[in-house]
Amino acid sequence: METQTTTLPEIITLILFLGSIVYLLGAAYQIFALIRFNKKNPWYKILGIVVLTRISTIALTILIWKIAFQNIEIMFGPILLPGMIAEIVLSPLILKLFGFRILKKE
Repeated sequence: METQTTTLPEIITLILFLGSIVYLLGAAYQIFALIRFNKKNPWYKILGIVVLTRISTIALTILIWKIAFQNIEIMFGPILLPGMIAEIVLSPLILKLFGFRILKKE
């Protein structure tokens, strides 16, 4: 029996396909938070933060998938669980690290 290997571009393509719903919702949340709560941001700064977060989220998704989800189901309906965990952790964290407000202060 021959062993099959999977390359990194194939893994990234699979993660992008399986986690497309999660990544689109995460990007929508970030764009909403940046536009709604931080009024004076140019479009290129918003785009840069969203792209940086998606790249970081994909990297963390790969790590979570390889470490924690080896022998269990990674999908919950149409939701990629490692991608959801990475989005929940990184989206607010990156916004806070760059000094943006996440929630409206009353």
